[in-house]
Amino acid sequence: MSFKPANTVAWTEIPVTDLDKGIAFYETVFDFEISRVDNGPNPIAVFSASDQSGISGHLYPGKPADQGQGGGVAMAQAAEEALIKIDAVLPDQDREKARSIQVHAMTMPQMDDALRKRIDQLEDAIDAKKILVLAYVDDEGRESQRPVRPLGLWFWGKVWTLVAWCELRDDFRMFRVDRIADVKENGTFKPVCSKSLAAFYAQQAAHGMRHR
Repeated sequence: MSFKPANTVAWTEIPVTDLDKGIAFYETVFDFEISRVDNGPNPIAVFSASDQSGISGHLYPGKPADQGQGGGVAMAQAAEEALIKIDAVLPDQDREKARSIQVHAMTMPQMDDALRKRIDQLEDAIDAKKILVLAYVDDEGRESQRPVRPLGLWFWGKVWTLVAWCELRDDFRMFRVDRIADVKENGTFKPVCSKSLAAFYAQQAAHGMRHR
């Protein structure tokens, strides 16, 4: 990623059938640069954020989940309410333009109730700055206990990941939410600049993503 937002205020996700064609289309529609990122679990294309505010988004190859299936239940309800409010304040011309855009995408697996509840739990911990101890299973089936500072949730079209500062590794890590077997709370943490989401973005720009 090529920017380091000071605050993650809003992030939108747009599913597309063909990522390269989607980049070309939305660069024309939005009149800004969209950068392809291939070093995550799934390829995405990230919108530019020249004002460094963190108000941005990305394209991903896939299909939007059904109502209540795209993330945690609370997250889905909040997103739906936000879309209604945005639609209400758009000028008539922009509203019609937004409604006329057709998006065609492939079918993706739906989420189960346990995963949605886990996302709600993680989102609450991020907001409340709770220290979590994750029982995490890696891609080889090995389980470890990871004390972390949760910072944000990312959706990659197929999987959700938790961005966190890992106290065990003394570095940022991205954890697949579907590989988190258990979560325990262990107090709260005070924000530290070097362990913040802004610092994570800076690391991405300098070294690329790290997944574990």
